[in-house]
Amino acid sequence: MYKLSAEEFINNVKLKYLKDLERVKSIDLLRFTKKVIKFFRLRINKDLGQHFVINPRLIKSLIQGLENCKVFEIGSGIGTLTYYLAQRCKHLITIDIDYSMLYITKHTLANFNNCDIYCADVLSIELPRDYYVVSNTPYSITSPLILKLVKSGIKYAKLTLQYEVGKRICAKPGTGDYGRLTIITQCFYNVKILSKFTSKSFYPEPEVDSVIIEFIRKDNPCIEFSKIEQLEKLTNILFSQRNKIVRKVLSKYASNLPGNTIFNKRVYELSIDEIIKLMNYVNLDDDQEKDDL
Repeated sequence: MYKLSAEEFINNVKLKYLKDLERVKSIDLLRFTKKVIKFFRLRINKDLGQHFVINPRLIKSLIQGLENCKVFEIGSGIGTLTYYLAQRCKHLITIDIDYSMLYITKHTLANFNNCDIYCADVLSIELPRDYYVVSNTPYSITSPLILKLVKSGIKYAKLTLQYEVGKRICAKPGTGDYGRLTIITQCFYNVKILSKFTSKSFYPEPEVDSVIIEFIRKDNPCIEFSKIEQLEKLTNILFSQRNKIVRKVLSKYASNLPGNTIFNKRVYELSIDEIIKLMNYVNLDDDQEKDDL
């Protein structure tokens, strides 16, 4: 019995299931995903957060506004989102840490001449500052990835993130979700939740719901770029004791703290501007350890 080559197989399932984005349905994308997994005998790596998008509305939300743009995609997976990005953007760079995924993506994108595909760990490479970043983000690297965007000077990003993480990123002072990730992100980006999606938007289905968040770089960030490390250290100290009075938390790092009202607030009540002001009063050791965001 004749067995299809990888190229022939991908061409057949693309034609059958990857329809125009205005016509394709979730069942089409689910069937495409299952057939690809079966044909290539893929082993889903949960440690890498491999959950493939099967919701056309999610894909539309991610690619909206990126027509004729240069796009950098983090985590190509089997290439479903990648395929629809390639149809619309000016140039696409897509990476994945798992070569078995890239092997499939290369066949999925075989008919496009505006794409570059690389096997790479996003946390270990330099990001192209003049590209828009898009990602169905592996949940295991969410916090370090956002910090990478900040430090790389990325101007615009759309990321699919865990719902709970999305709430933390967009949180307001005084709320339970407000913390280090909120502050460091909002110092440099205007952030907004664009859409929320249930776990059924992916296959295999994750245990949590997701949101798409838009990151737009601020023209005038809250602090100078060179002071990111100092801000990381300060927020690490503050939010390790988020319910305590600021004066008490900072007493070992500063002497003669003024009678300013911000020192009498609890840590989680501080606005971002107030936290920036605190940087003028504390002396942080260069070897102060930083926890994950």
